Amino acid sequence: ELYASPQGYLYNLHTVNRKEARKMWRRRIKEQWDNQCAYCGSTENLTIDHVIPKSKGGTNFTQNVFALVYPVIVRMKSFINEMTTYTYIINQ
Repeated sequence: ELYASPQGYLYNLHTVNRKEARKMWRRRIKEQWDNQCAYCGSTENLTIDHVIPKSKGGTNFTQNVFALVYPVIVRMKSFINEMTTYTYIINQ
């Protein structure tokens, strides 16, 4: 287990470089989602994304990221942009 104990977590911090640590973190997130998209269940082009974007104050904590396939991310971001624009127009 990657973070089975605090000692294991500290060991990983001391034995891997930043790039390796990031790859391990991303792999762990995907494993938590059974290597499937949280939205459609696909396993093709799987990546991770933030629930609350970092630009909006979100963190890189595992509770704020989930596995998605790239096309779903594009659709979600497009939908969010449309809703933001719509909300802005309505409130004017």
